[in-house]
Amino acid sequence: MSPEEIARIRALYASDELAQALGVSLVALSERSLTLELTVRADHVGYHGRCHGGVLFTLADIAMSYIGNRFADLAYATHAAIDFVGGVDLGDTVTAVAGESVRSGRSAIFDVTLTVGDEVIGVFRGNTLSTRSKNPS
Repeated sequence: MSPEEIARIRALYASDELAQALGVSLVALSERSLTLELTVRADHVGYHGRCHGGVLFTLADIAMSYIGNRFADLAYATHAAIDFVGGVDLGDTVTAVAGESVRSGRSAIFDVTLTVGDEVIGVFRGNTLSTRSKNPS
């Protein structure tokens, strides 16, 4: 990523009230990916005693949003899905690593892998469409 793209992602994160409220941390930015973390709190846990799937989906969606909006043009999600393959408990730290898989014109596809330690607990794929509007950051 260019210095401008990194600065844009940092600005998006700093202005993202939902990410802050959930406790999402921006951990790393590399040339082709970004990494977020979330430590599961009591208010993230569902009635079954494990982290709510909606919280995990939101973490992955936030990751896709940041990497998808690293350019000047504003990008919106057009589709997203997640496959859960493991559970997450109170106190676990979930890591989300997001990368761009395909870009064609104004459309892009992103993959986000969610892990707890070395265990993959979810795989998210989302599509975005870039507009001709400029990103506010």
